[in-house]
Amino acid sequence: MTTRPPSNTSLILKIVSDIEKKLDDFEQRIRSLEKAHWSGALVQSVMTSVITAGIIAIVLRML
Repeated sequence: MTTRPPSNTSLILKIVSDIEKKLDDFEQRIRSLEKAHWSGALVQSVMTSVITAGIIAIVLRML
């Protein structure tokens, strides 16, 4: 008994499935990078606000 090669349809479906898996992986990576970026931006924003408030408090005490 000889083994038949896979049909074109099954090959195309496998390729599409592989591409979808790769796209999902890339989307997850992009989401995690965006989350890290915005998390860092939030920390930086809070720190800047605290420093600014401290400077304003010092200046107001000097007046």
